Amino acid sequence: MAKISKILLQISRIEQDLEKAGVKSFTRYSFSRFFSAHKNEWELPKSATFYRFLKILSDNQIITKSVIFSENEDGRLPDYLYAWKTDDIWTIIQGLKHDAYFSHLSAVVLHDLTNQIPKTFYLNNERTSVVLKSKSAAPIQQSAIDRAFLKEQRRSERSYRINSQKILLLNGQFTNRLGVIKTKTASAEFNYTDLERTLIDITVRPGYAGGVFDVLEAYKKALPDMDIPKLIKYLKALNYVYPYHQAIGFYLEKAGCAESYLRKLELPMKYDFYLTYGIRKKEYAERWKLYYPKGF
Repeated sequence: MAKISKILLQISRIEQDLEKAGVKSFTRYSFSRFFSAHKNEWELPKSATFYRFLKILSDNQIITKSVIFSENEDGRLPDYLYAWKTDDIWTIIQGLKHDAYFSHLSAVVLHDLTNQIPKTFYLNNERTSVVLKSKSAAPIQQSAIDRAFLKEQRRSERSYRINSQKILLLNGQFTNRLGVIKTKTASAEFNYTDLERTLIDITVRPGYAGGVFDVLEAYKKALPDMDIPKLIKYLKALNYVYPYHQAIGFYLEKAGCAESYLRKLELPMKYDFYLTYGIRKKEYAERWKLYYPKGF
């Protein structure tokens, strides 16, 4: 009992350090590192193990445990996410990767741009780099664009299950967290892309947003609040090889955007481009030099 009482006597200090950590959810590995880093400061006995620590915090309802399965490992062995002072699902999932952020359809939901009730969370874990990916010195060829968009969109294979919901962990390009914002309240703490970055992301990967019809619906709902100069600034900073400004201009025109803004997106258009991947029957928008699904 003395060992348990010692941990319980330190609950106030433990919670202070949890507050300082700036996160409310942990994997078993990240929580064990947190425990090891502070154990001496809390003056816990050497016999106080991480598993005893977990049990006491769980038994006293200081933390809650959510079961999470990786779908990429044989046997789908369970792991856990430990949450402190929250039952918010976004905050709990954020614990999977503290530096990651919700994007694509998840960000669309957070910005209230859809009526969908999604069963998949999209968590973007940026690749580490010191510079943004630059365009190739050699210009891209039209034949390369045609080949790339003839295929279906590539999808991440890193997925997890929590309750009946899926988490898709994306390995996004390095952007230095461009347009990433944070929600922080007493019971919620997570990162996600702002409105303009979200619209760019779902244009680039419409399959992660439900498809092109859902992307257009998001543009329509976002239009009154959209900062188009900011969107154009982001697009230039992202420095894509493919001419996504043509697809963005097309969506904005369909959404009813003012002509003065549309003209700002009429950047050089050297190539024919595609609204999405794997279009079976297509039509062509002359203004944007863009193929789109027939009937769109």
